[in-house]
Amino acid sequence: MAKPMLPRELTYCANAYETCQGADALVLMTEWNQFRNLDWQRVGEAMAGKVVVDLRNVYQPQRMRDLGLDYHCVGRL
Repeated sequence: MAKPMLPRELTYCANAYETCQGADALVLMTEWNQFRNLDWQRVGEAMAGKVVVDLRNVYQPQRMRDLGLDYHCVGRL
């Protein structure tokens, strides 16, 4: 496990929803299955801000915007 090699100041969370709690923005940097099926209504409610940056183009832009998220992806509109 990488934890012993990482800075002690790093915060660990139990799940993706805990990670989003109070966040101003979220950056999706992997297309792993556990991040493909998030409950975005729940994510949006947990976040302080609504900015989502999808670097892997996992989600459909219009669907994310329809959920009220300020969604940004790479290489598409």
